[in-house]
Amino acid sequence: MAAPARHMLFRDQSSAPTLVTSLNGVPELPWFFTDVEYLFEDCQINAGTDKKWHILRYLKLQDSRLWESLPTFAASIYAAWKNKVRALYPSTSEERQYSVADLHILVGEWNMRVISNIVQLREFHQAFLNISQFLMSNNWLSENEQD
Repeated sequence: MAAPARHMLFRDQSSAPTLVTSLNGVPELPWFFTDVEYLFEDCQINAGTDKKWHILRYLKLQDSRLWESLPTFAASIYAAWKNKVRALYPSTSEERQYSVADLHILVGEWNMRVISNIVQLREFHQAFLNISQFLMSNNWLSENEQD
């Protein structure tokens, strides 16, 4: 006998998906959709209309109203609506994860700090590598510029 389907989490539960805004002010949309789609699978929610209504529950009111106002919300095709939502946030696409400006901002912020321990050094180094490796993989930064 198959296990009964779980229920979607309430919005105020600590493990509920939330649309987090990153340090540079960009919503972390890919992570949000990954989290909520994992829940859909776990809770056996397959209908596009149900998926859209559940997603709205996890958003702040302003975002919820915006996403619901999209013409594709009324249609039952979840993927089309999701693509329109992603188009609202062009800087969240996978190919636009970081820019050279993000690297300059990171270096500028850390230039004003005093790195006084290994934990802070590791934090800067990991952030620097994360951004610079992404830029290099897209040929937006050369190895000489990274050094």
